[in-house]
Amino acid sequence: MHDLVKEALALSQKIRAAVEEKTWDEVEEMLAQREAILAQAATATPPSSEQESLAVDKALNDIRQLDSENVEFIRARQEELRKEQQAANKGKQMAKAYQQL
Repeated sequence: MHDLVKEALALSQKIRAAVEEKTWDEVEEMLAQREAILAQAATATPPSSEQESLAVDKALNDIRQLDSENVEFIRARQEELRKEQQAANKGKQMAKAYQQL
C-alpha cells in the first residue's frame, strides 16, 4: 500500500507541474492514472507498522494539499478565461456597432 500511495504522490506532484504549465491533456491523463493507483491502494494490504501507517497518512495529506492548490490555480485560470471572453465579446459588440453607423 505504501508504495502505491508514494507513486500516487509522485504523480500528484507531476500533475501540479502540468497544471502550472497549463498542459491540460497531460493533467487529465495523469489524473486517470492516479485514480487507478489510488483504487489499487484502497484494496491493498494495510500498513503493517505504525511508521508505515504514518507515512501513508502523510502522503495522502500531501496529495490532498496538492489537489487543493490545483483547484485554486484552476479557479484563477477560469476567471482569467472568463475575463478574456468578456473582453472579446465586448470587442465584437463594438465592431458590430461601428459597422452599423
